[in-house]
Amino acid sequence: MPVGREIVDDCVACYVASDGGWDLNKLRNLLPQEVIDLLTELPAPSMNQEEDDFFWGEGSKLRSMIWKWPGMQRVKSFLWLVANNGLLTNATRVRRHINSDSSCHICGEKEESILHALRDCL
Repeated sequence: MPVGREIVDDCVACYVASDGGWDLNKLRNLLPQEVIDLLTELPAPSMNQEEDDFFWGEGSKLRSMIWKWPGMQRVKSFLWLVANNGLLTNATRVRRHINSDSSCHICGEKEESILHALRDCL
């Protein structure tokens, strides 16, 4: 599902309704229903909380550095994915049984890991 330029700078709070729940009308225009169903199981973020917490657990120095960096949100998200082995490389696809070939499709050489894709390939 392509995302339009008009929402590139949106944040999660843009998808919270005035009643404090998720704005399902906005989400239906962006996400498949099965993703919306999973998302609505989580509480919507609240601006009334005194302190914001990361949902995924205890903090780390690297995560703190990434999120405090003053760059664009999409770059910070990409860096977070890299730091947490979250990029869908061919090696990851094989591990998740999505694909049977872990080699790099660009250079045809060894396994396409995050390090190979970002540093070692061509």
